Amino acid sequence: MPIHPSKATGENILTKLQRKGALCKAAELQKPISLVSSGCEELNRMCAGGLARGHISELIVPIHGAAWMMYDLLAAGCLRNETLALVDPADGFEIESARAAGVDLNRLLWVRSPNVKQALQAVELILSCRQFDTVVLDLVLVQTTKIRTPASVWMRIKRLAAEAQSLVVVFSRQSLAGGFASVSVRASTRHRLFSDPTRPRQNARKTTLGLEIIRQKR
Repeated sequence: MPIHPSKATGENILTKLQRKGALCKAAELQKPISLVSSGCEELNRMCAGGLARGHISELIVPIHGAAWMMYDLLAAGCLRNETLALVDPADGFEIESARAAGVDLNRLLWVRSPNVKQALQAVELILSCRQFDTVVLDLVLVQTTKIRTPASVWMRIKRLAAEAQSLVVVFSRQSLAGGFASVSVRASTRHRLFSDPTRPRQNARKTTLGLEIIRQKR
């Protein structure tokens, strides 16, 4: 039976649409957020359990300490039997260090793009395949003056990540994804003295990373 707007009230229209199953609550359209381990217990704890699939996570890290965070992230994906991709325009990936951290290289696609623009294009292409559970973009070793990341690019990556339900993690020394990231975490280098009990007269400095959430939304 056709609905005539001139004769039907707003309440009648909503009732008829609901009866036909054409209405649903906005909350029902939202997919439940799936959190997975980042490989770092402190980061997991700060992010209420882990990083979100279908979203961009941004880790702003110093050069020293960035590699082991990335390798731990990739190793955590390997423990989940995931298919992983690493886009690495600075060619900074160290195979032996990654293997020692527990990264299964048979599960990893390593893309060495010549510049940042092509690296971003590679991320889009990889996500479009919908075959990769975790996609990492490593820009830590790229000179900040050479990084140009238009908002339209992050908008597309965010949409593709949601469609593929992939975990997308960007490592960089400055905030790049901005509001397109569901979480942005800054890591700062910390030093502390520790003693070797077998050599009490010799102290050494150990480098650790302090984490701080600078932006988070779900």
